[in-house]
Amino acid sequence: MVNIKNNNLKTFKINISGIVQGVGFRPFIYKLAQKYNINGMVTNTTEGVTIKINAPDKNNY
Repeated sequence: MVNIKNNNLKTFKINISGIVQGVGFRPFIYKLAQKYNINGMVTNTTEGVTIKINAPDKNNY
């Protein structure tokens, strides 16, 4: 688990294109978010999904 001691959070947007339905993608993302204590959301798009997360720094992972 990542220990966040300050409010220096950044918002990251990740676009995933292709087939993501029926392959266990959302449970996989959910488990990663729990593992690294990351909050965010996953939304469907016409190309695939968009993941938006708030995290301290991408280099922590």
